[in-house]
Amino acid sequence: MNSILKAYFNRLQRDYKLPERHIQASISAYSSAKILVEALRLAGRKSDRKQLTSVLEQFTRFATGLTPPISYSGNRHIGIQGTHVIRFSSVRNPGKSLTDAEWVELP
Repeated sequence: MNSILKAYFNRLQRDYKLPERHIQASISAYSSAKILVEALRLAGRKSDRKQLTSVLEQFTRFATGLTPPISYSGNRHIGIQGTHVIRFSSVRNPGKSLTDAEWVELP
C-alpha cells in the first residue's frame, strides 16, 4: 500500500475506531462495501439480483483505493486479478521475510 493510501486507511481506522488487529479483513470489507455501493448506484433503485449481477459483470479495473483494481465478467465472478506472494525464511528466523511481496497475475 503506498503512503497516500496508508494515510487514508489510517484516517479511516481512527475515525471509525477500527481495531489494529486484522487490518487486511478491514481493508477487504471496506473495498467490498465500496464495490457494492457503486454497483447499487449504477443498477438503480428498482434493481433486482439479475440486474445487479449484470452491472457487476461490467466492472473493469474498478479502483477501490485500497486494493489492486477489481474486474468482473460473465465468466469471472471473483474480482481479484492476482495475489501477493511472500516467501518467508526458515524456522530459525520466523516471520522474517526473504523477499518483498510480489504481485502474481492469475490466468
